[in-house]
Amino acid sequence: MKMTKKKTHQILYFPLGYYLIWFFLAWIDRFLFFISHFSKSTESAWKALFFSYLYGLKLDLSMAAYICVLPFLFYGTYFLITGKRGEFFPLKIYTYAVALLYIAISIVNTAIYKEWGMKISNRVVETFLETPQATLASSNVKHWLLGFLFFVLLIFYIHIAWRFLRRSINKNTVEILPWYWRMSIFLIAAFLLFTVIRGGYGRAALNPSVAYHSSNSFYNHVAVNTHWAFLKEVTTRNIAENPYKRFSKEEAAQRIKPLFETQGAYERMLTRTDINVVLIVLEGFVGDLVESLGGEKGVSPHMEKLIEKGVLFNQVYAASDRSDKGIISVFSGFPSQGDESIIKHIPKHEKLPGITEVFDSLGYATSFYHGGQSEFYNFKSFMLSHGVDKVIDQTDFKPNEVKSSWGVYDGLVFQRMLKDLNQEKEPFFSSHFTISNHEPFELEGDYHFGKNTAENKFRSTAYYTDSVLMEFIEGAKREDWYKNTLFIVVADHGHRLPANWNINDARRYHIPLLFFGEVIKPEFQGLKVEKIMNQSDLPGTLLAQLGIENRRFPWSRNVMAEDYQEYAFYTTKGVLGVKTPQQELGYDQEGEIFTRIVNDVSSESENLALLDTAISYYQTVYEQFLAY
Repeated sequence: MKMTKKKTHQILYFPLGYYLIWFFLAWIDRFLFFISHFSKSTESAWKALFFSYLYGLKLDLSMAAYICVLPFLFYGTYFLITGKRGEFFPLKIYTYAVALLYIAISIVNTAIYKEWGMKISNRVVETFLETPQATLASSNVKHWLLGFLFFVLLIFYIHIAWRFLRRSINKNTVEILPWYWRMSIFLIAAFLLFTVIRGGYGRAALNPSVAYHSSNSFYNHVAVNTHWAFLKEVTTRNIAENPYKRFSKEEAAQRIKPLFETQGAYERMLTRTDINVVLIVLEGFVGDLVESLGGEKGVSPHMEKLIEKGVLFNQVYAASDRSDKGIISVFSGFPSQGDESIIKHIPKHEKLPGITEVFDSLGYATSFYHGGQSEFYNFKSFMLSHGVDKVIDQTDFKPNEVKSSWGVYDGLVFQRMLKDLNQEKEPFFSSHFTISNHEPFELEGDYHFGKNTAENKFRSTAYYTDSVLMEFIEGAKREDWYKNTLFIVVADHGHRLPANWNINDARRYHIPLLFFGEVIKPEFQGLKVEKIMNQSDLPGTLLAQLGIENRRFPWSRNVMAEDYQEYAFYTTKGVLGVKTPQQELGYDQEGEIFTRIVNDVSSESENLALLDTAISYYQTVYEQFLAY
């Protein structure tokens, strides 16, 4: 039997209409939330609301698709087998049950937002279950009353929309289609549903960061689909148990307290403090790529030229082995949380301090450049919620400029950054997180070291990034703002390549940190700081050099202080490490055994005491992560 366009329309009319019911429910919910907290808005509020709808679109589409999954599986399978629609009564029960849950979440979200400053989350639910009276007391009666009004409005919407759709379907009858048409329709619908749920097929799976678009947190919260974000949180694993817990909170805090009391005198390396800052975060740039760090010769020759007139911190260790941990360590001075990652939890990472918001508060123009998707690992939401005025990512480039699987090559992003900074009002703080030195190590042109092995591809992409970094610096030298700018080069994390270090080896976490620019005093140019330090010590050290108080960064030390104690900590899944001038330890938490002891001269008791310090460090870090 030949299938007609009319019959196709009749078949798709109901599922499409049902999907739109939930899609527009999200739009109504967003508007009601917005007007409930309208006092948090600023000028051009209605324009901001429009952009909240625009940037929240993917999450709205995805949430509606999630709700439609069960009806699709049940009715789609029934249609595939029988060619008929099936009874509507079970779907009616499902629709009203989900609607009641959906609206309940909306009401609670509206009621608690003003006092909590965050949308509904696991933390809200857990707090309510533990102390329901206190939770209710922290909300506003007016918002509960508004919630009741919203309940009536939303239930009325669901009821009318369902009845309208149901009556429309009753007017149409559809003949049974051949099995191959039914199979085609089922597979196409399944593909579309999955695509909408995931938000496309880019590197970054859909996450709340895609809705972040403003430096005003309220507008970002309006844009994020409440129910999508809550669903994501409740379906992720439980993070409430501290995997490092060994001591009481007080004992753990006391064990590490002396390490962070760096209040001693220190020398200022800069000629002045009213300067621009350009921060370059290099993807996966392990110390083995830098000759001055004991690495291979010729992989980063241009960085060597910068080192000759800069200040090189040559004993820096990354917080962990992934970008999500490294970005937080660099910008917030907050250590890694092992298996967990605070940047994935927007309500938590919004509470972190950030060097960008420090400069923003001082009147600096702030910007962040990234050749990939800035929604990846919630980078965009972190930057926008921490005082960054402008986030530039691959969406700001032409489609034909996105040539690698990760996005736009570093050279093109550096060119865009230089062009923008030439027009930027001083002072400014600008950062660029590169991508080209990331697996699968792609280059459009020549592979300097060849591409016959993963190691050589890695060396080649590192050489490319080193080259375009130098082109950026040389371009900046021709501009007036150059002489008043401090350039900082650091890596987000190290890498197993090219030497294939084990995950418990400190050399895998060894990374460069370089200060460079004419604002560095002549007597400090060419200096190599030999102190063992963490990547997270960058904010504390930088702010001290600029004479800015840094108490908001309790985990970030001023490495140049006379009383600084040399410790470096690093951790990833199931493994933690600690390095001091006397010892380097690797420890497997699951097996509860040392996997690396470098100095055999140290006694067992000394090693155990150092391990206790590392455990105390991560226990306290994780406690703070939970508290955020």
